[in-house]
Amino acid sequence: MNNFQNKTIILTGASSGIGLAFAKLIATEGLNLTLVARDKEKLDRTALEISALGPKTLCLAGDLANMNFCKEVVDKTVQEFGKIDGLINNAGITLWADFVDTKDVSVSKKIMDANFDSVLYLTHFALPHIIKSKGTLVAVSSISGFIGVPGHAVYAASKHAIHGFYDSLRLELKDKDVQVTIVAPDFVLTEIHYRGLDASGNPMKKRLGEDVAMTAEKCALIMKNGIVNGDRTVAVSTRAKLAYPFRGIVPELIDALALKSRKKHKLV
Repeated sequence: MNNFQNKTIILTGASSGIGLAFAKLIATEGLNLTLVARDKEKLDRTALEISALGPKTLCLAGDLANMNFCKEVVDKTVQEFGKIDGLINNAGITLWADFVDTKDVSVSKKIMDANFDSVLYLTHFALPHIIKSKGTLVAVSSISGFIGVPGHAVYAASKHAIHGFYDSLRLELKDKDVQVTIVAPDFVLTEIHYRGLDASGNPMKKRLGEDVAMTAEKCALIMKNGIVNGDRTVAVSTRAKLAYPFRGIVPELIDALALKSRKKHKLV
């Protein structure tokens, strides 16, 4: 995707954090934007803010773990704008807990539903339109998508699933001129940790890794540049850039660094 001008983009997780920052960043580029999030009140406020910057917007609130809602998002976008040029899967929730402490496995399923199934469903329904427009598929994953992170096993599993899914799709779509980009942030200052879950499935109500976190605005800019450049993987932090190529060469070192980070930043 060389630019966002005259494009129709679906953006999930649009009401806060990276999604909101990204929406603001591209809003002045003359596009149509479908904004999707769970919280209708926050999403309505976001839509007013983004619409004031110029784009035509469609605002849809709902649960992306619900396959029928994902179909609705795609269908209403096509009805409103006539096409889809880009799908940016940014919505998700986190879970910080050692798996042995997670007593109710339904908590783990909730993470998989929100982080992976939502991507699967939206991609399924949007793909015919993306193929037609020779458009772009984007998944905002995590550094946890290509290395193991202690205290983050289920979250990492959901992100590893996204990497396997989109890396495979890239090969399947190679002859259809569809761009597939995976964005892998590290710690970013967003509300995800307040909305994330602990071992009991309760909100954590605290941020983690603030001392090493970047702003959502900086992350959104790196993400945008990677999408515009057509990058297959956008490793947002220096740590992610190093972890990605070296995880298969010196796995013991990557493991040691992950354990050290857990201890230093008190991640569980």
